[in-house]
Amino acid sequence: MKETIFEVPKIQDTRPILWVKRACITVAGIYFVIGMISAYRAFYQVHSLEIQPAETVHTGAAVTIDLVSYARNRIDVRLELVQDNYSETIATYQVRSNEWAVFDPRPRHDSQNVVLRDDVLKRFKTGKVILRATAFGRPQWGRTPPPKIRERVVNIKRD
Repeated sequence: MKETIFEVPKIQDTRPILWVKRACITVAGIYFVIGMISAYRAFYQVHSLEIQPAETVHTGAAVTIDLVSYARNRIDVRLELVQDNYSETIATYQVRSNEWAVFDPRPRHDSQNVVLRDDVLKRFKTGKVILRATAFGRPQWGRTPPPKIRERVVNIKRD
């Protein structure tokens, strides 16, 4: 076959250039996978939220909040008691993100024990009350994820 002036001659890469190209493609692929995992973690932020109260709460009773976050951003957690039209926040805390949050895909597990005090419980009537835990993520890419909410119905018992 005769070569014309419009054909591009085929130039073979040298072995070092070929290795550099392969290394760059491998590194770009790894960063792409890390970026996709990080994007998912930024979009959802809270993996799970659980409340573990007793069936009956009284002064000194402990309520445990278990949270698993994707650790891409800080998470604010609020625990409140709700009865009829009255609600009161009884605890708030924050769960930190990982040091290198974009690159570190490990979830962060956090557990808090909240002891119910008499000055809080006396503002509620004896009977059923809703114990609500809410976890709030932070804005990422112009979107704030919806809060994750867990509720348990418990009974207040007076001593």
